[in-house]
Amino acid sequence: MLYEIEPRTADLTASELRNLITIPHIHTQLELIYLVEGSSIAHADNGGFLLETGGLFLAFPNQIHYYQDQSPTRAYMMIFSPDLFADFENIFEKQVPVNAVLPAEKLPKDMQKQMETILTIYRSDLPLKKVMIKGYLMAILAAILPEMPLTKVTANQDTVKSLLTFCIENYTEPLTLDMVSEQLHLSKYYICHVFKERMGMGFAEFLNGLRIANACRVMEQGSSITEAAYASGFSSIRTFNRVFSKRMGMSPSAYLAGKNRKG
Repeated sequence: MLYEIEPRTADLTASELRNLITIPHIHTQLELIYLVEGSSIAHADNGGFLLETGGLFLAFPNQIHYYQDQSPTRAYMMIFSPDLFADFENIFEKQVPVNAVLPAEKLPKDMQKQMETILTIYRSDLPLKKVMIKGYLMAILAAILPEMPLTKVTANQDTVKSLLTFCIENYTEPLTLDMVSEQLHLSKYYICHVFKERMGMGFAEFLNGLRIANACRVMEQGSSITEAAYASGFSSIRTFNRVFSKRMGMSPSAYLAGKNRKG
């Protein structure tokens, strides 16, 4: 399976989903899913957990996660930065859940109402909406974390996190395998092994995935194809066109034209 890497700039987002995300992905925020309807297998790293109506799934930062719906689903999703909750800093940095799913009976009885309130506030124009949402999320985390057994992040997991973080923070630079190896004091063999085993792809493909995702965002914000290519770390337009077409199934100009038509 290929893994989507999500470089996110917003420190808090809330949304309602019809059908959960089937593509494995990873980001530096937490992802909280409250399942309103249906059932799904929620995966975090190498574990799959049954998520049923009224249950909650919580992926910690830098955990590979995705969902396999067992029936049509509707869910509330909150994605938020661990930096918003300094009181839980040691938990989010040094531990991960043994089981990332909590069933309805282990959640506060008004959990769905709390999640709906967060969504309502998020969609509003209230001047202090971020502070209000943070308060609700703090109460939810305080209620669910004691019910969620945690285990320490292993040295291997910590190394993987450092490797992915370095790439996510520097992909617009002319990174090479040799440069990453030197900067992080890791062997090239180990880096290649991590990407193959954890991400299901090679180092170059991972890097290009980050760059293409960024190029799409930049083009959608009004930049030209050439500007997007160089701003995303590509050294030539020819390479950008080839990589973009392979990953997206269309040329950059066709992608941009489609977006403009929808706009």
